[in-house]
Amino acid sequence: MLFKVKGSPTTWGGGKKERRWREAIYEKAKEYQKEFDKLIRNKTSEKHFKITITFFLNNPEGKGNSGQDVDNLAKPVLDTLFNEKRIKLKNFSGALSKSIDDKEIYVLHIIKKKREQEGAEIEIQLSTND
Repeated sequence: MLFKVKGSPTTWGGGKKERRWREAIYEKAKEYQKEFDKLIRNKTSEKHFKITITFFLNNPEGKGNSGQDVDNLAKPVLDTLFNEKRIKLKNFSGALSKSIDDKEIYVLHIIKKKREQEGAEIEIQLSTND
């Protein structure tokens, strides 16, 4: 499944800006709930999640600012899509599943691209751990 989120990608620990970004992810992901439910019907113990997140950023280099680190950009996305019990923004957690957490992600691809229109493209697949 693939969906796009408009907004300014923000890193974990980004305060109000992170909250706005997570709200945008949450609202868009909820539109894909049925598609995700169909995907996980085929999930077995041998299949895990493979996720590709492409971030579209005005300034992907983040000059003079560690705010564009890919690991910090990915955390708010993953914590919003899957159940995350340890976060402050619980009402923006588990948009796709309250019962699955990100421990079930075995492959994670993170891409940054320079674009005027900021946002992200998120692809979720089932994959065997080969």
